[in-house]
Amino acid sequence: MTKEIGLSLENFMDGEFSAPLPKMSSGDLPDIPAVLETRIAIDYSRDTVFVQKSDSSNTHLLTWIDKCRVKGRKFKIEHKDLDHIAFLRETHQAQIRATTPDKKEELLENRDAALDLLFKGASYNASDIHIILRGTHTEIQFREDGELAVAEFMTQVEGESIIRAFYQGIATIKEATFTPTEVQNAQISGPALQGSPLTSVRIVRGPAFPEEDGGGFMVLRLQYGRTNHVSPDRPKIRLKHPRIPEGTMRLGQMGYKQAQIDRLEYIMEGPSGLTIFTGPTGSGKTTSLFELLKQLARRSPGKRILTIEDPVEYPMNFAIQLAISQAAREGGRDFFAEFLRHALRMDPDTIFLGE
Repeated sequence: MTKEIGLSLENFMDGEFSAPLPKMSSGDLPDIPAVLETRIAIDYSRDTVFVQKSDSSNTHLLTWIDKCRVKGRKFKIEHKDLDHIAFLRETHQAQIRATTPDKKEELLENRDAALDLLFKGASYNASDIHIILRGTHTEIQFREDGELAVAEFMTQVEGESIIRAFYQGIATIKEATFTPTEVQNAQISGPALQGSPLTSVRIVRGPAFPEEDGGGFMVLRLQYGRTNHVSPDRPKIRLKHPRIPEGTMRLGQMGYKQAQIDRLEYIMEGPSGLTIFTGPTGSGKTTSLFELLKQLARRSPGKRILTIEDPVEYPMNFAIQLAISQAAREGGRDFFAEFLRHALRMDPDTIFLGE
């Protein structure tokens, strides 16, 4: 994760996201008068106060600057339009004021790391970015030319922090509260995407198996404003195929005839369709489907397999598994239909519905 933190207003508004981002800190300076909180923005790293030209002689502002001078800090005034001032204040200072001092640096660092990941994906012309929390680690995958590839691995904690940064710190349209146990949608647009080929980013995130260990996902759909935008200066990342399941398909050992296996393999090769397994309890429906999904992951590791189960019976580290929660079961909702709607927004290639 990047160690550059904070933000220079001029660099950000000009779209220069690669520039070093200086830390902002207020130290033990006098409190900012309430009347100024919606009219100014402060870059403490440069001892600069950004105000509209019409506010530069405001008595409250000049008094605050004079009090800071007594404490040894000399602030200069720079004139900016109010929309620039509001952008800096709302996306940074509002979050910083609501965060304990020990968390300020971490908040800004995670936001920078999330933006770096987003623009890295855009430089590869990725249509989607998948962030998968496995409970033990995090996988970052880019979908390029229809195929998913692993861009990098990071720790579980780093992945959780980046997901929160995208949702809480960068998304412009979202629910008021980040709720880890629920599927949530969001969108990024506006100034955060300046200097990139992106016009907007759609987000869906939520819990996934193993939920008790912090399992979860975030899928970002990247929408571009122009074509042929692959950057010649894109970061050099070695994209790798996702890891495939070990072993071979065991349907023959389970009693399937070769003709039946051939028919199932033919079905797996189809670009679309619906396959239904039926049978009495204990007949091997779930085990058969597990074997088929593993074989599908071996054949096409760059395709996303997504499951909706109640409960999860076989852990599949090659898929994203959505487990129907106890709360959903007790809520009286059509939870399979609800989860299917969520699943369709998650960039799937194959969806498995449990019984």
